Amino acid sequence: MAPKASPETTLKSIDVKLLYFLQRFRFLTAEQAVRLVGERQHSEKPTTRFRALQEAGYIAGFGGSNLHGEDREIAEDVLGQGSSCKVWYLLQKGYDYLCHETDIAMELLGLFHGRGNPRWSSHTPHRIKMIDVAIAFDRAIHARGQNIVLEQIYFDFDIHRAASGKIGRETDMEGLRGPAGPRVRPDLTLLLAKVDYETIEAEFGRKRRREVRTRRRIPIEIDCRTDTVLSAITNDPAHRDLATRYLLYDQILNESGISDLASTQGAEDNFVLLTVSPDERRNQDIRNKISLQDVDVANDRNFRFATFAQVEADPLGAIWLTRKPEKHDFITALEP
Repeated sequence: MAPKASPETTLKSIDVKLLYFLQRFRFLTAEQAVRLVGERQHSEKPTTRFRALQEAGYIAGFGGSNLHGEDREIAEDVLGQGSSCKVWYLLQKGYDYLCHETDIAMELLGLFHGRGNPRWSSHTPHRIKMIDVAIAFDRAIHARGQNIVLEQIYFDFDIHRAASGKIGRETDMEGLRGPAGPRVRPDLTLLLAKVDYETIEAEFGRKRRREVRTRRRIPIEIDCRTDTVLSAITNDPAHRDLATRYLLYDQILNESGISDLASTQGAEDNFVLLTVSPDERRNQDIRNKISLQDVDVANDRNFRFATFAQVEADPLGAIWLTRKPEKHDFITALEP
């Protein structure tokens, strides 16, 4: 992940990393960037390089010192930082640089996700926590160093447009839908793949190796102690009420519904829903609320609950264990 040798190239290796991670995760704070690129590996801090990239027109940002009143209070409550919380995102110039001036493969970059000049909203802390979870999984899978890869990260974002003041949706997938029910979009969906190779017959009696990928998807709900999700921008009941969302998830899981993602990406259909919240008390509160809808949360066949701290510490570990030792969860099913 480095800039091509060119007399016109002025960006540093840390700049290319920051641009790439902005493309991969859509938005980043300086604290998240430190986790991704490391602070000791480069002579300059990500915060310094973010400002340089902004001045050069590669990226833009919002929040930070412009946060006041309720916005700052929410940022401090959910994220532990107020006026220091600035959110950065990639501009077209930055994406073009990645495409034409680096050696990063296009299949890794994907399509550019235009931001439409977003600004801070009450949902921004929720969005940042989504990215925190995605980063934790990305780093853990990369560190594992085996034949498991994180192929794709799908976010379901709400976007506040600074120019119009309106709220829109940025969603990377059509969501999950059972045979007879409405569609429900997880906050975050990770598409994992186990990469194996098999020997097949080729021309003239020769043999060659063919790559075979077994995929699993992880739908994740991110909870920041709010029971109303996207209520300001949609009339879809699947996105309005917490209990309704989990009831729909339960129906899809029990009916073995097929998601559009599975049909297009070849993912296995068996999956469980992971919910990540600030603490175990909040997780128990969610269990209580959705139990009123006759959703059997005591049966861990369909649901797992974890805290942000547990996911940050080990997103591929104990949070996936079931109460039945003989039963393998779908993470371990990917392992060799």
